[in-house]
Amino acid sequence: MLDIGEAFFWTKTLDQEGEHYRIVRKPQGPGIHGLQVPIFGPLGLEGAMSLGGEKIDASPAARLSAGLMATSAFLAARRLIEMPDRETPRVLSGRESEILAWTAAGWRQADIAATLGLSNRTVENHLRKARQRLGVATTAEAIRVAIRNGFIKG
Repeated sequence: MLDIGEAFFWTKTLDQEGEHYRIVRKPQGPGIHGLQVPIFGPLGLEGAMSLGGEKIDASPAARLSAGLMATSAFLAARRLIEMPDRETPRVLSGRESEILAWTAAGWRQADIAATLGLSNRTVENHLRKARQRLGVATTAEAIRVAIRNGFIKG
């Protein structure tokens, strides 16, 4: 079963000697049962996700659903781990820094747009892009990170 690269069922039992795991065709009887789902990527086996409990549904539909869920969870966790640190400084464009500095000084977007000869929408887009580059959710956070990293003066 291990050589075919597909999900497989397992059972864990406990006795005086300790825990014992076995690969089974169908989970039944006493113990904890589970489904082990290998996760494959471009380079082969990348990891695995194991789902289990005292009673599990071993039907083909449940096995497929659990396999999809396990694969999705594994890949989502890997994406989170690989995300760049929110505190990593990224470079802002000159216009993004300028508009963020005006915003930090208390100017409204409409006033910034009129002063710089831009549309309100363009100012909004520059602020949105600055938040994305800095990895933050709000303009206030973007200002804090930009000041701390010397992109704008406080």
